[in-house]
Amino acid sequence: GDDAAYLTASVDLTGYIASDTRILIRYEGLPAVDEEVYVDNVRIELATASPANTLTVSTDLDIADGDTSSVAALLADPGADGEISIREAITAANATAGLNLIEFDIAGSGPHLISLDPIYGALPNITDALIIDGTSEPDYSNAPMIQIDGTALSAVFGDNYDGLVLDTGSDGSTIR
Repeated sequence: GDDAAYLTASVDLTGYIASDTRILIRYEGLPAVDEEVYVDNVRIELATASPANTLTVSTDLDIADGDTSSVAALLADPGADGEISIREAITAANATAGLNLIEFDIAGSGPHLISLDPIYGALPNITDALIIDGTSEPDYSNAPMIQIDGTALSAVFGDNYDGLVLDTGSDGSTIR
C-alpha cells in the first residue's frame, strides 16, 4: 500500500562472515514505528573464495630444499627430503598469484613444534592471499597442534624479527 517502504541495499561482506554467524539487519533513517516490520524477498548469498592451489606441510623441520618458484613447482619437486616445510609452502604460495591454501599433515602425534633455523632466518612475509589452516592437522581437536618457535633466531638475531607477517598484497589471508 501507500505506507510500504522499499529498501534496496547491497553490502559485500566477503571474508567477514563465517558460516555460523548470525546477521542483524538494522534500518537507519526510517521513521520510528511501534509495530512489527516484515521483510519479504530477502536474499542473503554467502560466497566463499576457493583456493586455487593447496600445499600440505608434511614436516616440522625448517627446510628450504624444494623448488619454490611456484606451487606447481614445489609439488613437482619438494626437494631431496621429499617433504614440504612451512617455509617452502609460504615461499611457493607468494610466488603463485591468487588465493592459496596451506594445510598440515605432519607425521606423529602433536603438538608439532616447528623451530625456525637461523640459517634461513625469519619466515618470509606473506605477500599474496593465503590461508594457513592449522586446524587441518589430523591431530587437531579444538586445541592448537602447530607451533612455530623462533627461539633459535633470538639467540642469533636478538628479538629483532617477526613471526608471521601479513605484508602488502596479503588482503584476504586467514591464519587459523
